[in-house]
Amino acid sequence: TATGTKDATTFLRGDNTFSAPSVGLTKLASTTVSSAVANVEFDSTYISDYSVYFLTISKFSAATDGYDLDVAFYNGSTKITLNHCHNWKNMGDGSQGIGLGGSSDNHHRVIQDGEASDDKTAGLVWIVLNNDKQTEGGGVYGFGSTLNQNGSYYGYDSESIFTADYLLNKIQILDGGGSNIDSGTFTLYGVTK
Repeated sequence: TATGTKDATTFLRGDNTFSAPSVGLTKLASTTVSSAVANVEFDSTYISDYSVYFLTISKFSAATDGYDLDVAFYNGSTKITLNHCHNWKNMGDGSQGIGLGGSSDNHHRVIQDGEASDDKTAGLVWIVLNNDKQTEGGGVYGFGSTLNQNGSYYGYDSESIFTADYLLNKIQILDGGGSNIDSGTFTLYGVTK
């Protein structure tokens, strides 16, 4: 006879016990911006227990044409540097290219050159730390889409690697060009193993 509680949230293991799955997403925090703010931050209240984080961004818009949706990473007040590269694709004419961030960047670019006040930018960002929840050797991977300031829709994929070893304790979403965020919904998840 199986032991444990059988319900919609458990499965029967090979040892004949019912157990909850140990892999999944745990929603840590969500915030919606509806009036201008300089950035959105998730601090050590939410960042401490996981080696992998998943960030969703929807209906993002910033105050100035040509905005760049960026994500920065901190240990206290120290901005953690990384090497970065992103690729773009025009979804209308198929043209594509590479936007190199280079070494010692202080942000991960999700999209670039968005159209101000259109809330037609979305992104997904994976943050993968090493086994000690430190940054060195870990990486950031993103996918984004936006209505570009030239009127065309663009898709982006991006990757970064952390180049120094810090304990991550703050994630900040911002316009890399410095204008305010006008709108967006930002949700952070921890990934359980």
